[in-house]
Amino acid sequence: MNAINPDETEAVSAAASASADADAGDAEKADSAAKTDEAPARSGRRRSLSVQIGLLYILLALINITFFSVVILENQTDLLLVNFKYQAESIVKTVLDDDLQELEFSPNKDDLSYRTLVNSLSAYDVQSFHVFTAEGKLWYEYTSPAADSDSEENPDEAPPEGEAAAPAGPGQISEELQRKTAEFTTEESLFRSRYVIDLNEKDFSLDFLLPLKSKTEDRVFLNAALSVNTIRERLNYLYYQVALAVVWGVIFHVAFALFVYRVIFRRVALLKEASDGMASGELETRADWKRKKSPDELDELGGNVSNTRTIIW
Repeated sequence: MNAINPDETEAVSAAASASADADAGDAEKADSAAKTDEAPARSGRRRSLSVQIGLLYILLALINITFFSVVILENQTDLLLVNFKYQAESIVKTVLDDDLQELEFSPNKDDLSYRTLVNSLSAYDVQSFHVFTAEGKLWYEYTSPAADSDSEENPDEAPPEGEAAAPAGPGQISEELQRKTAEFTTEESLFRSRYVIDLNEKDFSLDFLLPLKSKTEDRVFLNAALSVNTIRERLNYLYYQVALAVVWGVIFHVAFALFVYRVIFRRVALLKEASDGMASGELETRADWKRKKSPDELDELGGNVSNTRTIIW
């Protein structure tokens, strides 16, 4: 039998170990290459950073514009409502204390007091009014030409403009108005108000009920409806201001978004193109744009990427 040479055994073991290391190195390189090939595929499935930030910015802009528009509208509307209530009280007190102080009324619709009443209430844009007794008997009725819905549908039957539309004969007021008058007259005299005002905050109109002086023994009341046009004009102007604020808000956010895109995202896209080119072996790729005299971080990063090819070569 031939004796085994120890030197030969060591040589064979070293060769086998070297072969195993080479195979392991090749496997690692293959895995690294596979991962490198998978990286672009994974990056292709990702959403762009500019898209994500853009969507978030649009959402925040909408929330911002909506929030401030609602706040402005609610605050200004509350102020208009307070002003409307104050003007309503002022108008009714003026009518009661000044315009109706010396007037006395009778069932005769041709009474001069009614003509004076029409002229006085017309100054406050009164749409309509009724003069009636506590028992519900209608003495006089007036509807302004602007508020008369029949004036457009039946122009031949409408009364001449500026004249009162008196009832053809004795009539009765509505049941709702009778109920309101009954509640007003049955209250305790100590706590009873001199008038009753119903405010409609939707269209800024008011309906008031107040007592009149009578030439007879009957208790007479005036029920009138009018619209505070100044408040409605201010409300329309408020809507215009809010719409203008929304337009300016949209313009500002669009301009800011374009500025951010030009200053940040456009340069980031150029940097990405340069890095992709260098990763594919195109070492001459540069990230060029017009740099400022005082460079920022992106300008410095672009310069470093462009100078990389010089360092590699």
